[in-house]
Amino acid sequence: MLLLPSDDGSTGSSPCAHEALDKLLERLHRRKNELLKVLDHPEIPLHTNASQNALRSFVTKRKISGGTMSPAQT
Repeated sequence: MLLLPSDDGSTGSSPCAHEALDKLLERLHRRKNELLKVLDHPEIPLHTNASQNALRSFVTKRKISGGTMSPAQT
C-alpha cells in the first residue's frame, strides 16, 4: 500500500484507505519514467489532439456514409 502526504506536507505518514486510488498510485509509480519522458524530450507533445483532429473529418465522413464497406458489399 502506498502512503500519501499528510496535511502538514510530510510524505508517507498515512496509508490511503481507498483501494482504487491505491491502484492508480501504484500504476503511476510503475510508469513514472515513461510519464516523465517529456522532461528529457520536450519535443514530445503532451497530448494527441493534433493526430485526433487530423482523423476527425475521415471518421465523420465514415459515419455519415454508413461505415466502411468493401467493394463486394456495395
